[in-house]
Amino acid sequence: TAETIADRTVLKQCLAESFRVLKPGGILSISTRAKEPMYHDLYWYCEFFPRAVLKQSTRVPDKGLVRQLLIDAGFEFIDACKPNYRSIMVLEHFLNPEGPFDAAWRRGESFWSAVSEEELAEGLVKIRAKIDDGSIHDFIKRKEELRVMNGQVLFFTARKPE
Repeated sequence: TAETIADRTVLKQCLAESFRVLKPGGILSISTRAKEPMYHDLYWYCEFFPRAVLKQSTRVPDKGLVRQLLIDAGFEFIDACKPNYRSIMVLEHFLNPEGPFDAAWRRGESFWSAVSEEELAEGLVKIRAKIDDGSIHDFIKRKEELRVMNGQVLFFTARKPE
């Protein structure tokens, strides 16, 4: 599927099931959040929701763990790479400073499931202050430069032996 696997508690089960259903010689491709950079540098809005960042950061497996879990599940590890973000993101949508105020916009990213109603209200006040003082676009630009430079997700590719 096109789901991003970020929760290490289900990753092992997903890999075992993938190995079971994949035909010999078949290729598995998965994506997960990258452990590096720190989660707060992944999205421009994360800085406004520190408790959710902490929650999400603990869920993200590191590259070595994912590689080892693939091998433990029986796969031959092929590669781990960072994608070209233009190919996986609609930046005009993602970089919209008004986006976090729209529940439908927030549904497009799993990060928001870790944001409590209280933290959401607090964070939106801070974002609105940056919009109102005119600093939001420069802020988003700086955060976006970090995200592009450091990466955001990793794609892992593995093969089920013949």
